[in-house]
Amino acid sequence: MSLSDISIRRPVFAWMLMLGLMLFGYLSFRDMGVSQLPDVDFPIVNIQVTYEGAAPEVMELDVVDPIESAVVAVEGVKAVTSSARMGTANISVEFGLEKDINIAVS
Repeated sequence: MSLSDISIRRPVFAWMLMLGLMLFGYLSFRDMGVSQLPDVDFPIVNIQVTYEGAAPEVMELDVVDPIESAVVAVEGVKAVTSSARMGTANISVEFGLEKDINIAVS
C-alpha cells in the first residue's frame, strides 16, 4: 500500500501527517542557527588628507596619486577609490576578507 492509498482511505491521517511535518519544519527552521546576514566587518581603510587652499587638480596630482601608488603596493588590496575636493582628499582602500586589518594599516 502506498502513501497515497492510505491518505485517500484515511484523510485525517493525511492531515495529521501534514501538520506534523509543518510543525517539525518550523521548529527546525527556528533553531537552525545559520544566519542569513552574518556580522562581517569589511576591512576598509579610509585616508583623509587636508591641504588648505589647494585646487582639486593639485590635490590629485601632488597628494592622491603618490598615496594611491604606495597603497596599491600593499599585499591584499582589493580596490582603491579616491576623491579630491578643494583642500581635501579622501582615499578608501578595500582589502580582501582574509587580510588582517591591523597588519594592513601598519
